[in-house]
Amino acid sequence: MGKTRTNIWRLLVLFALIIAGLLIYSYPLSVLSPKVQEKKAQSRRLIPEKVNEILPFLEANHYSTELAILVDMNLSMHQKRMYIVNPQTKQILHSCLVAHGKGNQSSEDKVYFSNVPNSFCSSLGKYKIAERYTGLFGDSYRLDGLDSTNSNARKRAIVFHYYEHQSSLEAFGPHYFSEGCPMLAEEDWRIVDEYIKAQDKRCILWIYS
Repeated sequence: MGKTRTNIWRLLVLFALIIAGLLIYSYPLSVLSPKVQEKKAQSRRLIPEKVNEILPFLEANHYSTELAILVDMNLSMHQKRMYIVNPQTKQILHSCLVAHGKGNQSSEDKVYFSNVPNSFCSSLGKYKIAERYTGLFGDSYRLDGLDSTNSNARKRAIVFHYYEHQSSLEAFGPHYFSEGCPMLAEEDWRIVDEYIKAQDKRCILWIYS
């Protein structure tokens, strides 16, 4: 009996080690490195500076100054690089993963940007979060590009939406590419959606690198 119990424990330990190995194998180790973690911390430290940069634009163009969505494309798609902020207080209200476009052989860590239709690339710049609608991926927002780098956003059908199979966790996938849209996990999108709906004015989504 004792020998049987020992064998069972050995099998359980072996099974646990196999599962742990599969998780580590399926998740990029570079995301866990101290260098990459410092890059993420630096991204968060720069938020007040980025808010100061965009706040005059919000005020001058009558956008919400209580909510803005910033996306730092210097970070990997496996890191929380979308920041929902209050520009008045510079407080980060929520942060989450966001997909980038798969076009031009973009990788998980390297994003190639384009404003060209059918490029399937993400575009840098400021977007007006326009009308809310229900489309192919459920509840979504249309986006209007406000800069020369993203002026074709509506023509390209670049929208703000979620994907039901996308993971919201940094440490576990799957994390999918989009066709150029800022795409979230559903649970994060629901949180951000509530913030957007609570605003009296239109909000800005700003993708920068």
